[in-house]
Amino acid sequence: MEASGHKRYVGIWYTRDKQTVVWVANRDQPLINATGAFGSENDSYLKLVDTSSGESYWSLFELWCGYCSDPTLTLTDSGNLVAYREDKGKPVWESFKNPTDTFLPGMSMDSNLNLTSWRDRDDPGRGNFTFSGDKKTLIIDKEGMIYWKSVDYGQLPLSNGLYFAALLGYNYARLVMHFSGKLEYWDQSYIGTPSLIQAEPSNNCSRYNFCGKFGSCNPNNKLACKCLPGFIPNVPQKWHSGDFSDGCVRNSIFCGDNDTFLSLKMMVVGENPNQNPVDLVHLQEEHHDGNNLFVRVAISDIEQTVRNCKPCGTNMIPYPLSTSSNCGDPMYFSFDCDTTSGQVSFKAPSGTYRVTGIDPNTRMFLIQVKGGGNPWLNQSLPFNLTSPRNSSSKISSEVTDDVEIVWEPPLEPICNLPADCKDWPYSTCKSARDGKRRHVQDLIDAGEFNEEDEKGIDVPFYDLESILVATDNFSNENKLGQGGYGPVFKGKLPSGQEIAVKRLSSVSSQGLQEFKNEVAWRLWTDNKMLDLMDETLRETCIADQFVKCINIGLLCVQDDPSDRPTMSNVIKMLDSEITNLPTPKQPAFFITRDQSSSTFL
Repeated sequence: MEASGHKRYVGIWYTRDKQTVVWVANRDQPLINATGAFGSENDSYLKLVDTSSGESYWSLFELWCGYCSDPTLTLTDSGNLVAYREDKGKPVWESFKNPTDTFLPGMSMDSNLNLTSWRDRDDPGRGNFTFSGDKKTLIIDKEGMIYWKSVDYGQLPLSNGLYFAALLGYNYARLVMHFSGKLEYWDQSYIGTPSLIQAEPSNNCSRYNFCGKFGSCNPNNKLACKCLPGFIPNVPQKWHSGDFSDGCVRNSIFCGDNDTFLSLKMMVVGENPNQNPVDLVHLQEEHHDGNNLFVRVAISDIEQTVRNCKPCGTNMIPYPLSTSSNCGDPMYFSFDCDTTSGQVSFKAPSGTYRVTGIDPNTRMFLIQVKGGGNPWLNQSLPFNLTSPRNSSSKISSEVTDDVEIVWEPPLEPICNLPADCKDWPYSTCKSARDGKRRHVQDLIDAGEFNEEDEKGIDVPFYDLESILVATDNFSNENKLGQGGYGPVFKGKLPSGQEIAVKRLSSVSSQGLQEFKNEVAWRLWTDNKMLDLMDETLRETCIADQFVKCINIGLLCVQDDPSDRPTMSNVIKMLDSEITNLPTPKQPAFFITRDQSSSTFL
C-alpha cells in the first residue's frame, strides 16, 4: 500500500474496498521513494527491506530458526495474517494478536488488547489515542490520560452490542480506534458501502471528566459545562475559552450552620482515579440513568438574598429572575423549574423553551428554539431578544439554535421595613415617589444616613456589582481623571446608557452632603429643580420661591469667592421680588476640566 508523500507500507485491506486498511506492518517506518521486498532469506525470519540499501523496516524474529526452511504465511478470509514454521503446526505469530487500529471478528477482547489510532487520515503511524478493554471495561487513553471510559448503567457497556458483534463472529463488523479519538463500530457488509453504526465518545459529555472536578456536563446544551452552584471556575481564563479541564473550586468555605446540602437531579458521577471521595468527577446531568446527588455548599453562595429563588438543579436563578410567586421579582416570573430533571424553562406567548444557560454578569440567558426562528416575547415584560447564536462557537455541539435574551435591570426591591434590608449589604429603606419603599444601595458610609436623609431625593441607585460590570472593575482604560475626592471612571450600563462614576478615595472627606450637592447641580442643569422638593411640600410650596432658594444656594457655593454673594445680598435676594438672579456656575464641589492642560482639577 502507498500513502501520501511516496510512503510505502505492507498492509491488509478488504478486496472489495481497498480504501479500508485494517492492519499495517511497518506503520512507524515507511519506505520512502524506495523499492521494497517482503519475505524471508537465509536467516529464516520474515522482514521488509529496502532492496537498494538492504535496510530492514520491519521483521518477525519469532520465526527465526537457524536450521529451519523458509516460514509460511497465510492470509485468512477473516483478515488474519498467520505465520507458521515448516511443520505448519501451531502458528508462531498472527496479526490478530498484534493489531494496529482495528478489531476484527475472531480477535480476543482481553486485557492484552491494544488498538492505537493512526496519526491522521493518510498516516498510519502511531497516533495519540489507544483503546484497551475486556468484556467489562472499555477505555480510550490519550497521551497517558483517560479520554473515555465505558460506564455500566445496568446495560451493555455500549449500546447496540458495539463490540459483541465482532466477538460473535459477524464477519463484516469491525471496531476502529479513529485518529479523532472516537472508537467506531462499522458494518462492512458485502453489498453497499460501509456504514458507521456507532461511535464513542458520542459527544463531549461522554468524554471522561470533560468539565473537570465539580463541573457538570449536559450534552443538550450548546455550552455543555457549568460549575455546580456554589462553585466557580478554577482557571477562569481557560474555562471561558472552552477548556474546562481544570474544573471548578468552591466559592467559599462552608462550616456548621453556614452550609446546606444542595439537591441535584438525574446526575451520574464517574469513578475518581485518584480515589478521593471529596472530589466529584465526570458529572453528567439530565441523564436517564441518573440519581439524586446531594452536594454540600455554603448557604451564602446559593441564597445571596431572601428574595433569590433557590437553584434549580445545577442552575442558579439570579435575582430578579423568578421561578415561583414567592421569590425573585414578580415582573420576571417567566421561568419554571422542573423538580424532576432539575432543568429550567422560559415561558413566552409563543411557547415554552428550554433554558440552557444563565449569565447574571451580562443579564443574559439562552433558550433553545427549534426550526431556527425567534420566539415571540411579551413586550410588557423586561425581556429583549438579541441576535440568534450560531454554530461558530468554540464549543462544538449538535445544538445550534440557541437564542440570547437579555433582561432589563429591575427597580430596587420593594421593602416594608428597614429589617428587610438585612440581606442587601450597605442598603436602607427609602420612600419613593410612587409611595413604595425601595432598597437603596448606599455606596456611602451607612452611618451617615439618618431619618431625615431617608426622606431625601428620589434618585436611581445601583449596587456595587452593577458598577463593577459597567466600569470593567474600575479599569485604568475607563479612568477619566482624578478629582479632589477620588478618581472618576466612565462606564456603560446593560441598557447602553453611558455613565460617569466617582470612586471616593480612602482619605476623601466627601460624603453624603457633597453627594447631595452634586445631585442638586445635575437636576439644576437638567431643569428638574422641583425633583428636589420634599413630597409633603408639593401642595403648599410656591414653585418659583423654591427655585429661587436653590439658585441662591448654588451661588453660595461657587468655586471663585468673588462669585459668591455676601450675606447681606443673600437677605436682599430672599426678601425682594427680584426674579432675574445671577446664573450659578459649576459649584466648587464639582470636577471641572482645565482646557489648557486637559487634566481634571
